[in-house]
Amino acid sequence: MANKEENNAVLGLSFPRKLWRIVEDAAFTSVRWNDEGDMVIIEADLFQTEVLQRRGADQIFETESIKSFIRELNMYGFSKILPSCHSAGKKKMMIYRNSNFQRDKPLLLQNIPKRKKRLMATRHSPQLHHKQCTQERVCWQRHQVEPEAASGLTDGACVELGIA
Repeated sequence: MANKEENNAVLGLSFPRKLWRIVEDAAFTSVRWNDEGDMVIIEADLFQTEVLQRRGADQIFETESIKSFIRELNMYGFSKILPSCHSAGKKKMMIYRNSNFQRDKPLLLQNIPKRKKRLMATRHSPQLHHKQCTQERVCWQRHQVEPEAASGLTDGACVELGIA
């Protein structure tokens, strides 16, 4: 990402496309593909200084926080993979995978949607009975429907709706 025009174009890209660009760019040493090209390996401390702390014309992501960056990874369906071995020294290595984020397959990036934010309960939110919440969760997990579709359904209601 050598020039300012290219960097300005990067700011307008989606999160997965920005990540793809920096993983592909040899100028960034804090982030790379694994040997198979189906996971991204991030050296957290170096990534923080090399990528996240960039500002102005060199800015890539809108956050300086590694926690916010990880939250974005999760919102785009990336899964954290535990390293099979510990890296030498005190380097904190993070490994993430998304089946549509692969080396040499940039067309797969269009299949990575941003997940909708989940609503968080507040003290002003309507109260739900614990049994109802448990039944909704069981229905959602059993039938792999979105939480909104399972809202208020019991196992019997799931059967009645034909999603059992």
